[in-house]
Amino acid sequence: MKGEIFQYDDCQIIPDDQIPEQLRVFMGVDLAITEADQADKFAIVVIGQDSNRKHYVLDYYENRLRFGQQTSKIIEYYKRWKPIRAAIETNAYQKAQYHNLRDSVNEEEHGINGVDLRLKAINTDKDKITRAWKLSPIFEDKRMHFKSNQHLLIEHLVLFPNHKYKDLFDALDLAVRASRLRKKKRRRNHEPGVI
Repeated sequence: MKGEIFQYDDCQIIPDDQIPEQLRVFMGVDLAITEADQADKFAIVVIGQDSNRKHYVLDYYENRLRFGQQTSKIIEYYKRWKPIRAAIETNAYQKAQYHNLRDSVNEEEHGINGVDLRLKAINTDKDKITRAWKLSPIFEDKRMHFKSNQHLLIEHLVLFPNHKYKDLFDALDLAVRASRLRKKKRRRNHEPGVI
């Protein structure tokens, strides 16, 4: 399959047992508004990144779910993979789910059922095609790896932007963006040891 942006040959398919153990894990969540058949789907993609900045798709999920079911699925995947950071698109309605998750965490002393959700709200201001071209060098450099049973996800990417659904692309893009975010250093009010 020859894709417009992502090429099938650039998707590195490896056996599960070749995925390194020491990976930094990140999660991307693309929310959906409605359950209608023609509507977008809710999607999650979980990636791991090694010290050489190679990416490994560890897991993904796509379905039409109601708001509360989306909340539960996000928490389920977060508990399963314990990512360093989860990026959630917060354009328009999607901001409601982000705030719902943040409020749920704040209501419990140690997060949701003991899980501290490290969420990052991302407002996607660029169109999908532009974001796809920005993501494509990872594929061209052979740094995006997939498990042998992830052909559905690969098909979505190779057929992008002509595939009916673009949600898995969005979730993957958000996961990669989460991996690129750096923790902001707190600014000190004064320099220690200086009077």
